[in-house]
Amino acid sequence: MQITKPENIVQLSIPQSSGKNWQVGQIVHATVVSSSTRGQAVLNIAGNQITSSLKTEQPLRQGERIQLEVIKTGAPVVFKVTASGSPQELTVRKAMLHLLPRQIPLENMLNNLSPLINSSSANPVTHQMITRLLSTIPQLRQLTSGKRMEQAIANSGLFLENKLTQASSGAINQDFKATLLRLLGSLKNAPERTVSATAQSTESAIQQLESGLARLQIRQLNSITSHGTEWLVELPVKLENEYKFDTLRIGIRRNKDCEKRAEHSIWSVSLEFELQELGPVQININLMGSKQISIGIWAQQKNTVKQFENFRDILKTSLTKANLILLNLGCHHGKMPESLSPEKRINQKLLDITV
Repeated sequence: MQITKPENIVQLSIPQSSGKNWQVGQIVHATVVSSSTRGQAVLNIAGNQITSSLKTEQPLRQGERIQLEVIKTGAPVVFKVTASGSPQELTVRKAMLHLLPRQIPLENMLNNLSPLINSSSANPVTHQMITRLLSTIPQLRQLTSGKRMEQAIANSGLFLENKLTQASSGAINQDFKATLLRLLGSLKNAPERTVSATAQSTESAIQQLESGLARLQIRQLNSITSHGTEWLVELPVKLENEYKFDTLRIGIRRNKDCEKRAEHSIWSVSLEFELQELGPVQININLMGSKQISIGIWAQQKNTVKQFENFRDILKTSLTKANLILLNLGCHHGKMPESLSPEKRINQKLLDITV
């Protein structure tokens, strides 16, 4: 087997398999039977085990699947590697490609649904359901207590399927994704959907809900691709205006490298939000061990930086009462470095998928 990589395209050549009629454009899945540190790998292609010297950026793992496309038939048959990864990774990648063009930020979905409440064309069923949905969104100020924040994260929609396995109806009723699914199902089955005078507003609501659900599903898939080390939670919040919404973004990351080196596990939590009087604010919190904590705050308005600095002693006292040791507290003017932003890291993964 020979590998060439002109213009970043990997091609794979194998001898003509007996009794196999290959066609150009045909998609074939190969499975890694075994591999070695020298780059040698035994692949199972269409029932044939073939030893290869396939070179990839990451070492091949036993059981990993490689998607191939036939680009030349004859002797030898030439394949192009189009995708590689475990069956789960290939499934996630396929789902991402389907969801990415459809998704919109949750705050956009809610802000687009709000005008339908006052629309004369909205039918009573649509009006009632959207009003009920919007009324469940908390204000950002209501999430200042640890208990309320814990409840909001649990009901963010990321963990709905886990709740379903536990058959907890009470927890499911409060779940944001479950609420969107119920509303979407009701609107799709509403008899008013066939009435031309109200059909447009109903279809608009359905489209917004489907786009918001796509966003939630993408965040759930993100947690799968990070192998349980990073989560990005998006919590819709209501601004001072009754029907204006934004999103509180919470990134949670576990540094597994520290665990491998037998050091204290480091958890990193990032917060991103925006209030009218504060402007955009980003906060990064690192927990080392069980008590030591380091905090960095970035604000784009200078007055906001001064406000945080004025509350430095109050924050330190609160952390002390919680039996936490504050190692460092930095207040900065500007934006958080991209290396600390969970959304930047996850969006880079999405960019890799779309490319």
